[in-house]
Amino acid sequence: MHILLALMLITVCVVLVALAVWRPTPLSAFCATFGLFSIGYYGLPMLLIERSTLRYLPEGEISATIGMALLFLVSLVTGVAALSRGGHKGGGFRVAVLDGLIERHWWKAAIISNLIVWANNGLRTVTFYQVESVDEYVAGRSAIEGVLGFASGLAQALSALLLVMALQSRKSNRIAFAVLGLATQMAIVFNAGQRLILIFPILLVVAVMVARRAFRLAGATLAAGIGFLMVISPFAVAIRAGSWNSQQDVQAENFSYGEDPLDTMLQSIVDRGDILQSMATLKAHVDANGRVGPLYYWSVAAIPIPRLIYPGKPYVLSDTGTMRGEASVLAWNLTMGSSTGSLTAFGSIIAYREGGWAWIPVNGLLTGMMIAWLLMWFQRGGLLSQAFFAMAFVNWSIRKVPPSLFEVMVDIMTYVPVLAALYILNRILEGERGSALPAATAPPAPA
Repeated sequence: MHILLALMLITVCVVLVALAVWRPTPLSAFCATFGLFSIGYYGLPMLLIERSTLRYLPEGEISATIGMALLFLVSLVTGVAALSRGGHKGGGFRVAVLDGLIERHWWKAAIISNLIVWANNGLRTVTFYQVESVDEYVAGRSAIEGVLGFASGLAQALSALLLVMALQSRKSNRIAFAVLGLATQMAIVFNAGQRLILIFPILLVVAVMVARRAFRLAGATLAAGIGFLMVISPFAVAIRAGSWNSQQDVQAENFSYGEDPLDTMLQSIVDRGDILQSMATLKAHVDANGRVGPLYYWSVAAIPIPRLIYPGKPYVLSDTGTMRGEASVLAWNLTMGSSTGSLTAFGSIIAYREGGWAWIPVNGLLTGMMIAWLLMWFQRGGLLSQAFFAMAFVNWSIRKVPPSLFEVMVDIMTYVPVLAALYILNRILEGERGSALPAATAPPAPA
């Protein structure tokens, strides 16, 4: 049964890719992108189950997890299609003065955005995988660090936007600097061994190309990015293993692709079956302990409240208020015991944790409609709006494959204050520019 469900999921994903090639739009490109990654995360590990740890699970559990992923994916695509058919009327988010400053001062914007990203990545001396206590790690992260982290993410998206602008203008000196900036961003985080973080700058470039409707270039860049990910994946896993005890150099020196590099790369993809395994683990936990309660939903509603005002603010999407109640960390603790770490948990199991099987298709449908509306709104806006499009595109199609309704809402609630601040700043600059104009000369009085 699980093979049939996996083939159905792969078929849906292949159709999504074919539709994007036949009729490219920002939304079809989004669906094709998370379709490609869904094949790697769900389809291949299931088809090659004998090479993964999934083979130790009972048939019923395996079929339930892949069926859950398929149901959520189809529901989300239906939601995207339902909203895209009706179209998106009107423009998007525009801050004309700020957009104009970025366009006129390309070099300053490129230098500043890259410096912000380099500084944030370079100063991140402790990773989540190197701490002894999850709770102490979370408690030690100040609100300022969260703000700086978001600013770095926006700066990284802006640097990707500036690279694409340089490519479209065909100015070689700008292209060279922007490409160097992107390569440096990747080099700084290489030792962490986090595969998606490593290629995140490339994926942002793909998203900006989609926003600016450079679909052929986006497709070629995405294919190159996936190829790079497949090649670097085994090495990155080894480096990440060494990050637990600062043995990255040892792992790098001793690493080998073996006699069959292609088989090694394929095995690295199959090992992503840990996502389906964590889904099965979480499903068993929910079945035994029940669904999340009011604290889980309050953790989302409380996001806009600064921790300085609300020190006891619950950890987002946690049913206990602490990081250990968040799904990916909970899955790790259920699987590995009381230790530090997290396993990826995507939208379908999050929806199941909230409301069981009946909530999965409803959650997927609403998520697809919300994603479609927001992506089109960002895409139709100005330069800064396209940077937000890039962040949302990557978060919802690659980092979470795909996210649940409340995970999308968490992202939105972090975007809204920044969008509001940019809008207010733009209005202030508009007022200053207007007041700087010379007063109109009054017509002469009639004789």
